[in-house]
Amino acid sequence: MSASSPFRSNVIDCRWQRTSDGWKLWVHGRPDVEGLAATCSAALAALLQAILEAAPDPDAIDPVVPEFWPPLPAGAFAERYLQPALRLVTGDAIFEAESGSKLLGHSANALGSSSPLFRDGICRVCNCGCGPRTDVPIRIAAPPSFANGGWIRAAFGDLLRVYSQEFLDLLCAAERARLSLLPVELPAGDRRRFFELRGPAQLQPVGVRDLQTDGQECPECGRREVRVVDPRLREPGSFLRTFVCAGDLPAPLPTVSAVGSGNEVALCVTQDRWTSLRANRRASGLLTEPLGVVAAADCERQPRVRVRTEHCDACCHWPAARTISDQQMAVFELPAEQCSRRNFTWLAEAERDGLVQIVCATVPPLELYELSQQSLPPERTEFVGLRCPRCWRLGWIVLSRDPAELSCDWRNGLM
Repeated sequence: MSASSPFRSNVIDCRWQRTSDGWKLWVHGRPDVEGLAATCSAALAALLQAILEAAPDPDAIDPVVPEFWPPLPAGAFAERYLQPALRLVTGDAIFEAESGSKLLGHSANALGSSSPLFRDGICRVCNCGCGPRTDVPIRIAAPPSFANGGWIRAAFGDLLRVYSQEFLDLLCAAERARLSLLPVELPAGDRRRFFELRGPAQLQPVGVRDLQTDGQECPECGRREVRVVDPRLREPGSFLRTFVCAGDLPAPLPTVSAVGSGNEVALCVTQDRWTSLRANRRASGLLTEPLGVVAAADCERQPRVRVRTEHCDACCHWPAARTISDQQMAVFELPAEQCSRRNFTWLAEAERDGLVQIVCATVPPLELYELSQQSLPPERTEFVGLRCPRCWRLGWIVLSRDPAELSCDWRNGLM
């Protein structure tokens, strides 16, 4: 595949335009590969299909991740959290780590509790590193052919980010000095160079007061993950899930920082700086998403999160979502007229029995159901958020505005 092909990786450089009757989305350099529709979501679905049909090897770029520049316009609800404009810069390419003893180059069990990859080994409960990363590099068995960034897939649970030297060379000396970078080892004969981005991060993720936080805390090592979840932050152009506190931003604001907690950190770049960086081909294939900024008064440093991944004795009794034909589905998105009313009526009794806690709602559950049965799409995204009072598992019933779609997801709590 040629170096100029837009289909070298699953991160596809795309553009967008508002038209008189809707949206036009297309692949940069290939305007014939496009999606046209009345709504942004419908145009995006058409674009994804067009990309898979145009790509020489569709399997090699699946799942497709379009990277729009300039970013798609955010919804009004998300706009309040987008100043200053910051972007998390990552990659979706997979760097396969060598397994077993090859991972460290000696005969010891590489992922035992005394693994030298992390100062205090590997947690026996969550399988993530305890303490900071050491200077021991990770050996990569199967590096991707075309990548300027990605993540290391290994037997431990931490998501470790990787960036190419070609991309990092675009940063000035002061920007690189703010980052802790450790070379990864590639197979003999591979002349490329990649670096793992290590902690500690300059900015830590926080929760947002009045919005729901999902995540998990390990009861053994105390490792926490925090992400903010709200249906209004998942509308086209928004996709906000990571927030930092405005009071933590240094003045003057650096163009480059590391954001994250523990060993899971990502590169954060101001939007103006990213505009200049992405113009270079050595930044191609990288993926960005907005970083939310919340005022100190609305920040939650230690929001409550789950301490287990499996269903507890309370929420294991929540019924699976049902279609109108009584088919059970744990998570689904479907036309509202195919959704059973039982998905809404069980909540009242479950709440009386202490099995469910309604933690947020734009309208009552049954009113949400009645709205879903109307022929016109809702004027705004409507939802009901529910929790298990015991293990704090998070679930949702959402009637989205764009596209007009009803989704019920309360068994795994993820969106």
